[in-house]
Amino acid sequence: ETDQRLSTHWVIAETIVVLLFLVALLWAIQRTTVRPLVKLTQVAGHLADGDVSDVVDIKSRDELGDLGEAFRRMMAYLTDAGRIARAIGSGDLTVDPSARGPKDVLGQALVQMHGRLIELLEAMQHAGHDVQQSVEEVTGVIRQTRDATQQIAAARGQTAEATGSSSEGLRQIAEAMAELGQAVGQVAEG
Repeated sequence: ETDQRLSTHWVIAETIVVLLFLVALLWAIQRTTVRPLVKLTQVAGHLADGDVSDVVDIKSRDELGDLGEAFRRMMAYLTDAGRIARAIGSGDLTVDPSARGPKDVLGQALVQMHGRLIELLEAMQHAGHDVQQSVEEVTGVIRQTRDATQQIAAARGQTAEATGSSSEGLRQIAEAMAELGQAVGQVAEG
């Protein structure tokens, strides 16, 4: 009976040790695997909402560490793409977007948008130059019209003055003819 009690105590002690070991193992698994996965799940949710401000601090030397590094690279890429998009959106076309490869949809779209905006800006500058030339041509025509109008007004004034002078001369001739006619009439009478 004592051997049996002793054996039971050993079984209970061994069970407690095994249970403590299992609890410690589960705690270690939870700390090294589950917590990082929960953190990455939260970060992924934030990324889906456009928030790239999270910090991924998983630096283990296993698959979770690799996954953490991939998240850091992705967040850095999205942050840089956001910076470029903000610059382009505010009119700064000096930024130089680039795609990281042929499958980089966001990078390709930024490159295409940047190039198209530069083309539109150049077209607008060309159109502005054409408008400026047209304005200069219209201004020249207006000046010529003004000068011609002034010349016509001056000629009209000269014509009126000449007409007035001619009228005065004709009146004097008419008076002289009338006086001559009277003189001839007086000579004829006698």
